[in-house]
Amino acid sequence: MNHRSLRAALITLELFVGVNALYGGVGLLAGKLGVQREWLANTPFQDFTVPAILLTVVVGGACFLAALMTAIGRVAGAEASILAGCVTTGWIVIEMFLMPASWLQPVIGLLGLTLVALGSLLLATFLPRRRNSLRDEISP
Repeated sequence: MNHRSLRAALITLELFVGVNALYGGVGLLAGKLGVQREWLANTPFQDFTVPAILLTVVVGGACFLAALMTAIGRVAGAEASILAGCVTTGWIVIEMFLMPASWLQPVIGLLGLTLVALGSLLLATFLPRRRNSLRDEISP
């Protein structure tokens, strides 16, 4: 994948995950997702307010910020993409331990890992290319 294709793929995935987090967070706050309060039994939360805000601000915010920074095209965009992928994957791992299973958890978890992988590939495009092989460097 070339630099432009990596950036386009990252921006698309970051916006998708960000919109998903925004939808989930707002839906939790509005009580429109059909989640049950019993699902919070293994968590420190009494209701979905704090998880909804965290999902919206932390996961959604990280993805939207990464999409913006990736669109600008700097190294920081690649680094933000890796961070957004780690945040997304971390959120899902914690959710899988605390909440009932959902088909969406592995999907979003894989998208988070994909953000890490694509962000790492994009970061590699910013690194200087090695011109000499190791053999050339150690030859007398």
